[in-house]
Amino acid sequence: MTFRSGKHREQDEQELATLGIKYTDIIYANKDVDCKAKAIQELGIEVFFDDMPEFLVHIDKGIACFLVREDYNFDYKNKKFLFTDFTGRIQTQ
Repeated sequence: MTFRSGKHREQDEQELATLGIKYTDIIYANKDVDCKAKAIQELGIEVFFDDMPEFLVHIDKGIACFLVREDYNFDYKNKKFLFTDFTGRIQTQ
């Protein structure tokens, strides 16, 4: 499932092949920030991986969500995820 437009489906398929990822379909959920959450609900998905916390915050509590680290969302030097005010907050004791 991707937030990409679907205009470059062949490139998306090639990227998946290069990464060795097997799939049955590519779902283009790219209308708004909660479109992935809606698709997950409709498809009955129970476990979801994404590299953008902006999408994870909309997913129902009962769905197991995993944030994938990438160079743009994780500071490897300081070993910390990078969040926006929308997706993160400092925990107070």
